[in-house]
Amino acid sequence: MLNHKQITDPIVNQVQHRIVFTGGPLAGKSTIMSYLEGVYGDKSRFMTEVASMLLTNGYPKPGNDVMFSEDWLNYINETIIPTQVAMENGHLHAAAESKKRAVFFDRGLLDPSAYLPEGHLTMANRYGMNIEAVMSRYSMVIHLQSLACHSTEEYDRLCSTNPARYDTAEMAIERDIALVEAWKGHPNWVFIPAGQSLDAKLQTILSLLHPILDVEIERKFKLNSVPESVLQSAVSKEINQHYIMKDERFVIRTRSYDRSVFELCIKGSGALKRMEWETKIPMELFNTMGSSWPTVSKTRYYIPYGGHTLELDIYHSPSLNGLITLECEFESEEAANKFQLPEWASDAIDVTEDPSYTNAAMACITEGG
Repeated sequence: MLNHKQITDPIVNQVQHRIVFTGGPLAGKSTIMSYLEGVYGDKSRFMTEVASMLLTNGYPKPGNDVMFSEDWLNYINETIIPTQVAMENGHLHAAAESKKRAVFFDRGLLDPSAYLPEGHLTMANRYGMNIEAVMSRYSMVIHLQSLACHSTEEYDRLCSTNPARYDTAEMAIERDIALVEAWKGHPNWVFIPAGQSLDAKLQTILSLLHPILDVEIERKFKLNSVPESVLQSAVSKEINQHYIMKDERFVIRTRSYDRSVFELCIKGSGALKRMEWETKIPMELFNTMGSSWPTVSKTRYYIPYGGHTLELDIYHSPSLNGLITLECEFESEEAANKFQLPEWASDAIDVTEDPSYTNAAMACITEGG
């Protein structure tokens, strides 16, 4: 029987975005999750499929080690379900600790119901699963339809090249339909049909993720001074930012950290909340893009405080007169509005809504513009 305390562990709600990818065999889950890890790996965690992990690490396989049977299904589900809960909670704990915005799961706790008679009812009776509590563990469920539902011929052809696949096209269609039944009651369930190209599927998924993951919620404060003891105990980096383009819609800049890590970033308009996209770039590209643009140079101090990491910047340009700012990012606007400064910064002025304190504006000041 499943431990209900693990299902309702408070760690679940400490990560705002908990996204499940589900669907029948050969739906493209692994390919899509691999792509998303390349896009969002710096702000998310990705959990592998438990069943695949077991079957590729010695668990008896149907058609190879054992016959496919109801007994085998029961045994592997009794292994998958508690392992899934423990691994999910472990990834959520790691994400919360490292301030990741999301955890992506390759299948969720209700997936085994697609292999069981009466689905949810069997899950509840056999494994003691509270379906409503399980649904609430996830903020979004994305169903990628099995290729078998679109083309049994193509499904059979691809399966013939992978001996690990034991589901026939007919079984794959049945599983896919059962997975729809298992998850369609989720309030944020999304269905993506198999007939779409991989690029079309990715565009649909990115359009769902962009508004929730490519968003920066941040408050900024101006300080008159900062205790030396605070600086001495903090990790610091030297930052140079070059502003390539700035208009009313967005800002494009490059950034270097200690001349060893280089980024390209695009920020949307807004103050407290705005869209943000960034990616690592090679040093050669950073240098090629040049430093003739309006530039900001500063030392950034990273200060742990109340579950957050405060970013304290001391600017070096003479025209900024040793300006000191303090920034903090948040998971939600509610958390941002509740934030209280540390005692040593209690006299700071909130400049979040003041456009003259954006780095892009300050870069223009250093250029005399």
